[in-house]
Amino acid sequence: MEGSQFSVIGKLPGARLIKMANPTTQSSRVIKRVIFSFLPLLLLILSVELIVRWTGFAEDCKSHVRAGTWACDPLLSFKNDPSMVVRGQPLNSDGFRGREFGPKEDGVLRILALGDSCTFGVVPADNGYFVDRPYPELLEDEIGRKFGRDRIEVFNGGVPGYNSFQGLMLLRTQLRSIEPDVITVRFGWNDHLMSSFGRREGAFRESGHPLIRLPMNLIQRSAIYPASIRLSMELRAAIGVESVVSPRMPSEWQPNMSLEDYRYALEAISRLGQALGARVVLITAPQATNRDVEVDRFERLPASAVARYVLAYSAIDSFERMRGIHQSYIEATREVANKLAIPLVDMASVYRDQRDRQLFSDSDILHPTQRGHMLEARTLFQRLEELGEFADLLPDDARDHPKRKTRFGEVQTRKQ
Repeated sequence: MEGSQFSVIGKLPGARLIKMANPTTQSSRVIKRVIFSFLPLLLLILSVELIVRWTGFAEDCKSHVRAGTWACDPLLSFKNDPSMVVRGQPLNSDGFRGREFGPKEDGVLRILALGDSCTFGVVPADNGYFVDRPYPELLEDEIGRKFGRDRIEVFNGGVPGYNSFQGLMLLRTQLRSIEPDVITVRFGWNDHLMSSFGRREGAFRESGHPLIRLPMNLIQRSAIYPASIRLSMELRAAIGVESVVSPRMPSEWQPNMSLEDYRYALEAISRLGQALGARVVLITAPQATNRDVEVDRFERLPASAVARYVLAYSAIDSFERMRGIHQSYIEATREVANKLAIPLVDMASVYRDQRDRQLFSDSDILHPTQRGHMLEARTLFQRLEELGEFADLLPDDARDHPKRKTRFGEVQTRKQ
């Protein structure tokens, strides 16, 4: 009966059968239309990205940085000059001092030493401008002698003049694919000194808002982003507007990275390193003016001394003031390590406790001599061994030792 009623109603004059659309089907169609409308744009962007990578257009640019030490870099302002020769040895194919960054082999412990000129091995007062063997290379020797040289790789990621933000950018981009097990981080000096030479204004800053920072972190990993910066620089130069800052004597001290920015960069490096599966170890940067008698000695240096130029180009009026400024960055490093509960190698305290005046030259306040690099390598080796970083390099019969620390700090007991 009900069926006949419906059939009658369906035959009434003017009656229409209305077909209700499925909301799920409608939304899926809209999504498909949006995707297909953006597909040509995505393909264009991908094509441009591949072309830029293939041509290497994003890797070079023109600037006023000193050739032979630095080359222009669109993303980081400057980088190691690929043609640089250090102690008779060219840089590796990635533009860093030391061994090549090859594919990672099974069973190999890989350490990345991230840092500035003190990690690279600059020492202006020594003969030859560079130490013969910087601490990353010496650390590899220390580990290799005990556990086998084919089981360890230590990469020197130091770039003279780099501050902590440039170190962060380097780890986000060029160095993120090398799969380190450990990342040591040694910055501080260029965060408050003169690493602004040759850079664009604002090059060492990023938005503090996470909604802006997240997509920017992804964009910075592309080749299109630095390529666009290079184009902007060349267009500005073509119309007579300089896009870099020429070296000049500052009238007042202004840090390249404020203490707040420095802490942010160290935290970002640490979190990124952990996300990449590495243990991150922060290192405080030592200085040659730990005691008042050393400050007095530097104050008596002639105007031609290297340390005097560092003061002048940073607009710092005394070594006493520089000591106080640098100490605040040392304290900030300690604070970040404590906040994130990550290992700290307090190299500043290690140097302070030494009575060896040859750890620094008589006219250089910040770059360790070869003896200083030897001290740093030994100190790092001992600390990493305490952390259990070399546990997997031990022979099988030694791995079952009771209370052996693993790479991640747990304690294992002897197998029953």
